Amino acid sequence: MSDTRSDAPAKGAPGSVLAGLVIAGCLALLAVVIGTDAAMLNTATASDILGPAAFPYAVAAGLLALALATVLTALRGKAPMPEEKQDVAPIAWVVGGLVIQIVLITVDAGFSLASGLLFGLVAYGFGKRPLWLTCLVGVVLSFLVWLAFAQLLQLSLPQGPLEHAVSALLSN
Repeated sequence: MSDTRSDAPAKGAPGSVLAGLVIAGCLALLAVVIGTDAAMLNTATASDILGPAAFPYAVAAGLLALALATVLTALRGKAPMPEEKQDVAPIAWVVGGLVIQIVLITVDAGFSLASGLLFGLVAYGFGKRPLWLTCLVGVVLSFLVWLAFAQLLQLSLPQGPLEHAVSALLSN
């Protein structure tokens, strides 16, 4: 019996090395932008080691690590093969949810409604049905998040009619 398997690494599609290097370059550029922005934060008054710039520095370091890993993967020829057909519908639901969230926040509809609808549309895009239920669950969960952040942690999140009504009830 002959073994038809090959233990050689799978080669990527033509141009996948260049694509991998371009992606790595973009990741490295983003890391530099984030790191530069973090360096410009005014943290001279902070005496703590973990100040406001710590998280952006960590993100920049992570992006640099991903850029390096992407370069190594591309140079080894192990870039993934492109899929023949991309299912656009889930992406459209997610992007649509983001657009709706931005519009609702802009028109002062509030964090709970905007983020809840985003949650519902993303869940629907990933196959959870029915849409009305995913949106309802999203609004309830988003309201609980708003309640925790705004009332318990005293952090400011966008308020709409629902949040204003609850804030008025809780302040009495």
